[in-house]
Formats: sequence, C-alpha cells, structure tokens
Amino acid sequence: MFHIAVCDDEPQVCVQLEKMMERYGAQNGVELEVNVFYSGETLYQAISSSGASGPDLIFLDIELKLLSGVDVGRMIREELRDEGIQIVYISAKQGYAMELFEVRPLHFLLKPLDEKKVFDVTEKARELSGRRRRFFEYDMGKEHYRIPLSKIMYFESRGRKIRLVTASEPADTEALFYGKLTQVARDLAGEDFIQIHQSYLIHHLYVRAYEYNQVTLINQVALPISQPYRKAVREALLRRR
Repeated sequence: MFHIAVCDDEPQVCVQLEKMMERYGAQNGVELEVNVFYSGETLYQAISSSGASGPDLIFLDIELKLLSGVDVGRMIREELRDEGIQIVYISAKQGYAMELFEVRPLHFLLKPLDEKKVFDVTEKARELSGRRRRFFEYDMGKEHYRIPLSKIMYFESRGRKIRLVTASEPADTEALFYGKLTQVARDLAGEDFIQIHQSYLIHHLYVRAYEYNQVTLINQVALPISQPYRKAVREALLRRR
C-alpha cells in the first residue's frame, strides 16, 4: 500500500488529484490510499500523531491560509525530523525556489496540474519509498542490529570503529561498531550516501547547507569536505537536488 496525502484549500484541486491517483493506480496496478486535507494544520496534526504510519507522498499547496505549505514542510523536516516523506509542492505561482530549499521537496508542480507530470513524480516517489525500506546491519558484541537507511545521518570513522549517527526524537542517537568506512561505502554504493572525507560518509537527505569545504547537517553539525572529494561531492549533491 502506497500512502498519499493531498493538502489544498481548493476542493476542486483535491478532487482532481484524487481522480488522477485513481487512474495512476489502475494503470500501474498499484494499491493506493489517498487522504485529503484542506488546511496545513489538519495535515500536520495527522502526521505528527501517526507515528511511523505517515504518508509516503504529500501533494502540498504552498498558499494555504494559516500554516503555509512551506511552514508545514519545515515542521515535518525540523520538528518531526522526518526526511522520508516525499513532498511535492503545488502552486499557481512561480518563484519559490529559496523558500523551498530547506524543506528539500521532491518536486514543484504548477497549476493547472498536468497529469503526466503528476504520474511521473508519483512514480519517482514510489521508487524512493522502496529505497527507504532498506536497512544497514551491523554487530555490537553479541547483538545484531538493523537500522533503516533513511534514519542514518552519517557514519564517522574512529580508528578501528565506526560511529553511526541516526536522526530520531527527542535527540540524535549513535552507536559504535567495529569496521572500516571504505567497506561501508562500498556496501552502500548506489544508495543515498556520499563520502565527503576519509572519515565521513553522509546521507544527502540530511544536508541542510553546502559550502566548498564543509556540509552542515540538519542537526547543525558541520562536517569537513576534504580536497580529494570536493568535486565529487559537489556533483553528487547537484544531482540529488
């Protein structure tokens, strides 16, 4: 089941997206659940009270009356610390690039909505949702652990051990296990991780700001980008925008 939320204060837009999703599901043999919200407040309340069962994809209007779509997206990313929900902004206006940057949306669609573009972005969201279900596995002593890749912010090499830092509430958590960062990077090749330094491997979804010589993650931790990795890091981050 792929869970979709539609949030727009124009009922006709909500009906249009519901019908589009019905056609998408029928054409692709996909079971969908679509929930409609007419305000940012009701959407955020539903997500914050849902625990791990929030939507996979949100079609979110920017120009909502009280909480704007940008406000809702920022609260999902910063207060709920959820980077897994894919957000597609919809609007009748252009020119929101700077406001949307920190929310890290999957896409931006202009009204009136084009069905093919809606289908394409839904397909991309389903692909990314499948990736989020993957796990990283490691051993600590006699215990074996499985962590969803989507929850891992970064790995740090500490001699013979690796520090793994995850995003969670109320605070970030970490674990130490024996291993080599080069092997972890090989194991996660093709996933959403970028090596920025011989000691750091980061998940690109948690990058809040990028500079020539460092990245800042959403928890305000700044990590250095070493000279040999700078070109590759820049290219990797640009591909994932």
